[in-house]
Amino acid sequence: MEDNLNCDFANGCIIEQLIKTPFSRRISQDKTIVRNLPCPTPTLGNLTSKYISNKKEHIRKFSRATYDRFEWLCGCEKLNGLFCWPCILFHKSSENKFEENEDIMKKNLSK
Repeated sequence: MEDNLNCDFANGCIIEQLIKTPFSRRISQDKTIVRNLPCPTPTLGNLTSKYISNKKEHIRKFSRATYDRFEWLCGCEKLNGLFCWPCILFHKSSENKFEENEDIMKKNLSK
């Protein structure tokens, strides 16, 4: 039995909304809307990471070209993060999704 969960996807981050209320718990109307949405690929200008190479600190910034390399990759400006789109769609609960997503991202983006 589906919960009576209806959400206005135009008013907020679809990733954040799907983490809070998984796709599997949504009403049919919402599922149809989500299926027809493109994978969200915002420019994440604030997404950076620091690393050290040859005893020098470097800052790596996110490039939109990364979306082209990984079709499953999506992003959320509100959460300032990258996510696995199929993982966001098909997980069954919101518990530990950030930790699981981080593991998937580290494994797959390093290829």
